[in-house]
Amino acid sequence: QGLTGNALAEYRNLVAYYEKHKMLTEAIGILQKMKALEPGSLNIRVKVAESCVQAGLISDAKVEFEEILVILRQNDDYPRIAKFHEFFLSLCPDDIELQIGLADAFIHMGEVDRGIQLIKSLLKEYPEHLELLKVLAGGYRSKGDRENERRTYHHLLKLAPGDLNLKEDYLTSCLAAGEAGDVLAELEAWKEGFFAAGRIAALKAFYERLKELLPHEPQVVEALHDIYQRTGEGDKLFDLISSASLAEGAESLSAEERPDAPV
Repeated sequence: QGLTGNALAEYRNLVAYYEKHKMLTEAIGILQKMKALEPGSLNIRVKVAESCVQAGLISDAKVEFEEILVILRQNDDYPRIAKFHEFFLSLCPDDIELQIGLADAFIHMGEVDRGIQLIKSLLKEYPEHLELLKVLAGGYRSKGDRENERRTYHHLLKLAPGDLNLKEDYLTSCLAAGEAGDVLAELEAWKEGFFAAGRIAALKAFYERLKELLPHEPQVVEALHDIYQRTGEGDKLFDLISSASLAEGAESLSAEERPDAPV
């Protein structure tokens, strides 16, 4: 009849009855009906997840929890995300994914050292856990600790050498640290993999940044020449060829022929 408030009140009474009589499956069914009536209610969603945990339906509880996180992440509400992780950890204290999520929330809400310390404590038991190491690298980035950030990504790439996302993060870290030479060396080794995966935009961004840092490096010019041909960017290709020709012409001048040569 459209009386949503009345319906929710009746459903709450029914949930209380089922819980009192240890009928958790039935209670969860009613809670799902409540969620359908009021999908934006975090309290109802939390109650669904909590009831699933109590009924031993851990995978169902995680689905509910992920739906809650989607809502909170849309608003970058990391303090509440941290609180929800802490709440669910009280129900599932050994869940590694919840602990990682809590550390990540700490980092995003500005408590970077707290998040890093939590990750380091978990790494003692899970030293090669990819998600743990990714959050640790993000923590170091937030802290501005470029050296440890690079080391962490370097270790991650040993564990997942084909992960292009990690390679991008590592290259970004190296650029932030001013290591243009290292970036060029890695790009030359990895660029075919990026091409094969259709990630030419990322390659272009890295090489264009290197062109700013190493304007006359032949490998950079050659790579950009190839990229601009593939992307059909004729204007950029023309500018690249023109600047390269000017640079070659300037280098070919003898010291006496240069305009700035001493008299």
